[in-house]
Amino acid sequence: MKKVFLTLLVATGSWICIQAQMSPLPAPKTPATETERKPTIVKADSLDTDLVKQIAVFSGHVDVRDSAFHMTADKMTVTFNNSQNGVDKIYAIGNVVINQVDKKATASQATYFVADKKIILTGSPKVIQGGNTLEGNMITFYRDTNRVTVDGRTTLVIDNTNALGTYSPKPAAPSDKQPPKNSP
Repeated sequence: MKKVFLTLLVATGSWICIQAQMSPLPAPKTPATETERKPTIVKADSLDTDLVKQIAVFSGHVDVRDSAFHMTADKMTVTFNNSQNGVDKIYAIGNVVINQVDKKATASQATYFVADKKIILTGSPKVIQGGNTLEGNMITFYRDTNRVTVDGRTTLVIDNTNALGTYSPKPAAPSDKQPPKNSP
């Protein structure tokens, strides 16, 4: 099949930068000028755009690369608006995988609401950072407030070998002093 290449500049920063971690990072700072931003590159087997309905549908082997993340999915729908950044919502469906440095998120669907800076993962979502794993029915990241919510049965696995980092408390040395006696 013929590959479709589209450079998609998104003024909001990395649009689907899932911040795949147990506590999301704040939204990336927008550079002073748009010329400083590197483009987001979207590749897919096909692209269907309806300018009247303000929608673009990328289908088949969707591959999104940005300086902050890499995402793959079977299909991605982008809904546009007439505001400055031009994007309302981005919806990826089917085998969604989002990688960012040391973090990885997988789900059947991922939806990013640009104005709210809210990312919702559904369909067996799983977020991995280092040895830590978070799972639930629906994982929601609120990028502006560094908040994560998990709906449904939640599983959080914490890698205890890295949980304390280099800090290791030492027990206090025994004291020769006798504890004070309580007077009646």
